[in-house]
Amino acid sequence: PMIFSSAYKRFSMGGLFGIISTGECNEDLFYGTDYQSHMGVSRGGLVTVMSDGLFRGSIHDISKGPFKSRFYKDYLEMHGNMGIGAISATTPQPLTIQTTFLSGKETFAIACVGKMMNLGALAEQLYSQKHCLSNVRDDATPNIAEVAGSLISQCDTIPKGIQYLQESIEGSCSLLILTKGGIYAARDKYGRTSLT
Repeated sequence: PMIFSSAYKRFSMGGLFGIISTGECNEDLFYGTDYQSHMGVSRGGLVTVMSDGLFRGSIHDISKGPFKSRFYKDYLEMHGNMGIGAISATTPQPLTIQTTFLSGKETFAIACVGKMMNLGALAEQLYSQKHCLSNVRDDATPNIAEVAGSLISQCDTIPKGIQYLQESIEGSCSLLILTKGGIYAARDKYGRTSLT
């Protein structure tokens, strides 16, 4: 299998895990994402692309219980050979987004680690362009993964969108994007957040 992993603690605690396998990936995805969890994280999530091309995901609060107990039932129902997972101190993710690129309507799941110093300004830019953001916390802080996905969706393709995202942010954002055709892995342009 091909595996992507990142643990990021400099600005905010979080971790990513992605896998592409010749067989079912759900068990490796479950344990690989759980391995990223540590004290101080409060959210966890998993997404797979099922054999019928549909995305199956789950996000849970893990602040009061271990990752394994929260996701055990979910991972048993997640089939397919590709998936991504995320652990975060504050942000519910991975998020599944549907958008339109030059090739037509496309669905992808996105998970990010890092810190966008201009997250609020980027959200305001999206609002001014009539975008809506649904995953906003009570303190009006937008979800980093949703802002990243919305910026990527403004371009013609995912690779161009990733480049646009990296040029737009101040700070650091490494990410995994799961599509029906594979996984994109991108570290931030300064290499502050590695993906191994």
